[in-house]
Amino acid sequence: MGRKTFNQIVTKLSPDQWPYTGATTYVLTHHSEVDAIGNVRFKNMDACQLVEELKQEAGGNIWICGGAEVVRQLIEKNMINIYYFAIIPVILGGGVRLFDTSMPKIDLTLVETKKYNGIVEVVYSQRQI
Repeated sequence: MGRKTFNQIVTKLSPDQWPYTGATTYVLTHHSEVDAIGNVRFKNMDACQLVEELKQEAGGNIWICGGAEVVRQLIEKNMINIYYFAIIPVILGGGVRLFDTSMPKIDLTLVETKKYNGIVEVVYSQRQI
């Protein structure tokens, strides 16, 4: 995740409890790397480079948590296989676009939908053409 997403989680969304306990979390930052806090590692590097490094290690899937800039980098390199979108019932009226207008068209196939706590989550995979 990007540093802005990390800050939002620890200050607004879940300030009292880290929601990803049990998983190693990598926070991308443009600042000097700081020491790890528990399972949270701070990295001053390109998102695609980090994903490539993680793919070489033993472990499971790599999950990207939000952030328009992080997502843009990975989409440009076609590095996302499955997309999870959480639709939260709030009308913002403005904000940062998740997908830049220069992004390539990506055909998706609906895999699953879930509903919980007033949120709708939709899961898509890249359509094989």
